Amino acid sequence: MRAGGNGGPGRERGALRWHLGPMPAGEPPDPAVWRALREPRRPGLALLLSLPLGLVAAAGLLTLAAHLTPGRQVSFQINLATVAALAVLVPLHELLHALALPDPLRSPRIVVGCWPRLGLVYVHFTGELSRNRALWVSLCPLLGLSAASLGLARLHPPAAGFYLGLGVVNALFSSADLLAVLLVGWQVPRSARVRNFGWFTYWREA
Repeated sequence: MRAGGNGGPGRERGALRWHLGPMPAGEPPDPAVWRALREPRRPGLALLLSLPLGLVAAAGLLTLAAHLTPGRQVSFQINLATVAALAVLVPLHELLHALALPDPLRSPRIVVGCWPRLGLVYVHFTGELSRNRALWVSLCPLLGLSAASLGLARLHPPAAGFYLGLGVVNALFSSADLLAVLLVGWQVPRSARVRNFGWFTYWREA
């Protein structure tokens, strides 16, 4: 999920938009106002560098599952059923990004897209967000779907491996989100505003 773009603080009514290809860039940022985030400048490199974060998140999910089920062996399954479930998991992941945005599912500043060259499905917001709201938008799918996988594993132990497998896959999907959280959380002041021009993130003082 890439949050930020061309809009101001006001809300627009309408409908979210659909886009095929890279995130729409819009007008170039005013360098007198916006500071570029120090981040990988090539999307493929960013995805590669973010992968260890997804692995750490997956390991954390399994560790938490072990603490929630003491005395029971924790394992996960990634099989054909898991692959089939991606048809639901991927839209749910992006839906949670969208629901965390202002005026969700109705704002024309929300762009749902697919970038075939990188195999990405994304939600892109063409408006400003507070720094903390941007962090929440990035983390929402990881937190929400991880909690769901842990809850379902406890409620239905015979299928726990399947549910935890979905949680592990979602954690891997969240790797780029986690990289964004680290970069924004480390470089951007709490009171600042964040936006994106295409793939790249910028921020300004509030």
